[in-house]
Amino acid sequence: MVTAGVVVASRPDRTHYIAAGDSLAVGEGATVGGQFGYAGLFDQFYKKDHRGSERYTNVAVPGENSTDFGGDQLEAVVTAIDQEDSEVDVVTLTIRANDFLPLLRAEPCVSDPAGLACQGAVAVALGGFAANYQSILTQLTVALSSDLGAGRIIVTTLYNPHDGTGSPFELPIDIVLLGFDGKIDCAASQADPRNGGLNDIAACVGAGAGATVVDLHPLFDGKAPALTHIAEGDVHPNNDGHQAIADAVIEAYSGS
Repeated sequence: MVTAGVVVASRPDRTHYIAAGDSLAVGEGATVGGQFGYAGLFDQFYKKDHRGSERYTNVAVPGENSTDFGGDQLEAVVTAIDQEDSEVDVVTLTIRANDFLPLLRAEPCVSDPAGLACQGAVAVALGGFAANYQSILTQLTVALSSDLGAGRIIVTTLYNPHDGTGSPFELPIDIVLLGFDGKIDCAASQADPRNGGLNDIAACVGAGAGATVVDLHPLFDGKAPALTHIAEGDVHPNNDGHQAIADAVIEAYSGS
């Protein structure tokens, strides 16, 4: 549009939802990932909420960790944000499980998941994740600031896939996720790094970047056997688990 010799950018008539992250965002574990995975379920809500005037892009990659994400997937998200025929309304981000799950499948964590050697390896991984996550959110925020829409980022924490199973991994994974104080507490984790876990990083760095944080850990507390495929050795949510995640994301989106 041109007004008095000045070119004014026309606002697109479509909004845009972008899903990014790892296999959880892809929808693994659901009977039909694209439809019953949490991102697909959120998109179904989003479409109805916007009366069909929307675009959905899912760039998530199974097995992605925070280091990998900073390459091709981050570029794909930024490219999607830069598309001129739609304005980005929301980006959901689920990334972190693959930063530490491989550690629990190898030594020294297999033999002694609560031991000092395992906890030392986890601490190194947490440090790397914190730096990567800060960089990812910074770059997403910068990209969204250049978009015509008032785009927002919704990030999730991670659930414990062994919660309620009695597995020897149940407590060590909770320590990885929540630190030794067993809860998300930004002040406590800053005062003592032992109180900081993956979920503390996701929540505290996420909130600091202006993102909306959805805490998945309480949703699966004691319910992993019912909400995941852990009985078959698969940590991914089943349809009910994905629905629980989608409901929490929808609630966060609607309330923000």
